[in-house]
Amino acid sequence: MLRIFLLISFLLWSGKALAWQPLLSADPHAPEHLFVVDKKDQFFLVFSNKSPLTKIHAWQCSTGEVHGDKQEEGDLKTPEGVYFIEHKRTTNLDFEMYGDMALTLDYPNPVDRIRGKTGHGIWIHGRGGEVIPFDTEGCVVMDMKYMRKLEQMISLQQTPVIITSSANWDSKENQERRSCEIAALTREWARAWSDKSDSYFEFYHPEKFAQSRDQPFSRFKKNKLRIFASYEWMDVYIDQPKVLAGPGYWVSFFGQVFNSPGYYSLGVKRLYWQEDEQGRLRITGEEWRDIHDPELEKRYETARRKAQTSSGSLSDHEAQR
Repeated sequence: MLRIFLLISFLLWSGKALAWQPLLSADPHAPEHLFVVDKKDQFFLVFSNKSPLTKIHAWQCSTGEVHGDKQEEGDLKTPEGVYFIEHKRTTNLDFEMYGDMALTLDYPNPVDRIRGKTGHGIWIHGRGGEVIPFDTEGCVVMDMKYMRKLEQMISLQQTPVIITSSANWDSKENQERRSCEIAALTREWARAWSDKSDSYFEFYHPEKFAQSRDQPFSRFKKNKLRIFASYEWMDVYIDQPKVLAGPGYWVSFFGQVFNSPGYYSLGVKRLYWQEDEQGRLRITGEEWRDIHDPELEKRYETARRKAQTSSGSLSDHEAQR
């Protein structure tokens, strides 16, 4: 598996970030494949997590005309961080500029918004002509033959892309303490939510979470408490979380099922974690995407049947389903 190990000497935060140069190595809490943009060398890299860590593709790409991490709309820079492929566009595209396919990214993500970054429309897309290094307004551009290969390897709303100033990697497997901790915290967060526990709110950093959502934390809390009171029971199931590190944050992401009397949802949740003033990891942002995933639903039902069998009896809410 893969992880991002952040070398402190490579990342200093004092208003604006310096170049982000993560070291990639094996970690069981990261995805099966990792997609990495190396802006310095102008390559889109694909790694396999099968031990040892293996680079399986290196596709030439092009990024922003101006070097550095994107800060504001129109600065012609490509953002650095962890971004998720959201949608595929194949219609109404200028072929010369975009080829015949574009994959949209979720820039700005919640941490970007906390940091006051602006801009939109950061895509990974093709080009109808020659791909020239450092020749975009902020997007990541590749030849269409590489775009078609990438298309076959991703799942919309679920596949992250790591955009770096410069990527380095180590084939040795290492266990990253932070990724283990965040995976465990994510599972505790889900249990607290399902139990309607007051401790659920302690997982959040109120000020930063409010910034990422552009609304007071008190409104978020009031809405959740209303939901707690509305449902006699709630069942929150999550897949085993995957964890990746970005510049100054971590993101855990997973399939999620929410089940309660009269309401059922299925999708992908992303939690963005940062350290607070005491060094404690807190949620500063989250994203939710509805998806149609019959396999996730099957995993949920299987997990609940196993839980029922091991307990030997139905819980109150299971008896009412």
